[in-house]
Amino acid sequence: MKTSPVFSRGQALWMMAVVFLWVSGCSANVETKQQPVPDYLTAITVPSLRALYPAFLAEAQKWDADADLEKVTIDLFQVSEELGEVSAIFHSPNRPMELFFVDYFLDDGTMVNDIIELDFPHRNFHFVRYEDLIDSTEAWQIFLQQPEVLAHAKEDFECAKLILIRNVDATRLSWRLALGGLCGDTDLTFYYVDAYTGEFRK
Repeated sequence: MKTSPVFSRGQALWMMAVVFLWVSGCSANVETKQQPVPDYLTAITVPSLRALYPAFLAEAQKWDADADLEKVTIDLFQVSEELGEVSAIFHSPNRPMELFFVDYFLDDGTMVNDIIELDFPHRNFHFVRYEDLIDSTEAWQIFLQQPEVLAHAKEDFECAKLILIRNVDATRLSWRLALGGLCGDTDLTFYYVDAYTGEFRK
C-alpha cells in the first residue's frame, strides 16, 4: 500500500530554502559581530592632523614656500599615561639637501622646528593635498575595528605610533600603526590603512 508524502516536492524545496536562509543569516551575524575594544584603547585621544596641518604647513612655508609634506608621526603614549608629540617632516624641491621638522607637543601645545642637513640630495615626490586624505582620527577608528589589532596585548600599545608615510612607489600615502617592539625600533608589528580609501591591510 502506497502512502502519500507528508510534503509535496514544492513544499519540501520551499522549506529547504527557508532553512538555508536562516542558517546563512546566523552565519553572517557571527561573522560581522564586532570584537569589543578594550577601555585603555577607547581612552586614547588621537589628535586630528587635519586640524593641526595648517599650522604645520605655515611653519614649513617660512622655511620654503614650496614645502611639501613628507611624513607625520603621532605618539599614542596615553596608554602609559604619558603625552607624546606629533612630528611632521617637510621637503622642498628648492632645498634638496635639507628636511624641515616640526614638532607639536601634546602636553602644553607648544611647537618647535628644526632643519636637518642631508648628506645626499633628497628625492622629492609629488605634492600632497592633505585635505584629500583620511584624517588620523578616522584611521585610528579603522584600526580599532580590526581583530588583528585588538588581539595585541596592552603592553604592545605603550609606545604605539600612528605614522603617515608614502608608499614604496611614492605615489600614494598610508597610515601605518606600529605596535610592540618594547619601545624600540626592532621587532615591531605594522598594520596599514590606505590614506585615500580607508582599506586595511597587514
